[in-house]
Amino acid sequence: PNYARTRALHDLVRKHIRSGDGGMAHDAAEGGLLVALAESAMAGGSGASLHAPLSTQDAFREGPDLILVGCTAEGAQAVTEAARSAGVPVRALGAVGGDHLTDGGELSVAVERRRPRPKSPPARQPRRSARPKKRRQRKRP
Repeated sequence: PNYARTRALHDLVRKHIRSGDGGMAHDAAEGGLLVALAESAMAGGSGASLHAPLSTQDAFREGPDLILVGCTAEGAQAVTEAARSAGVPVRALGAVGGDHLTDGGELSVAVERRRPRPKSPPARQPRRSARPKKRRQRKRP
């Protein structure tokens, strides 16, 4: 990978998230863009429609230099301009909304909001016996 471009990408994404424009980002390091899109849809409880089907290589390519970024329609133009000025390749994939993930082709999957994991119970405190333990006395020489 091109490390300078990857660093520029990560800087750009951090700036996007910190801007408070309601954006989101999900890396494609495990499973690729399609998996990142599905996980984001389940977390947000909203579908998405891609403008066109992704090639197998684009859908499942993994790496630190591939990040799915979500933003408002107004924010998309700002993100695109910032990416291009930083020398980071950028491509609009589609739009968020609805209750299905669709790819403009054969793929159409219903999206259900992922249930949050139940919180684990608090750690148990060790029981203290009613009787205090006798201290062992050390023998002195």
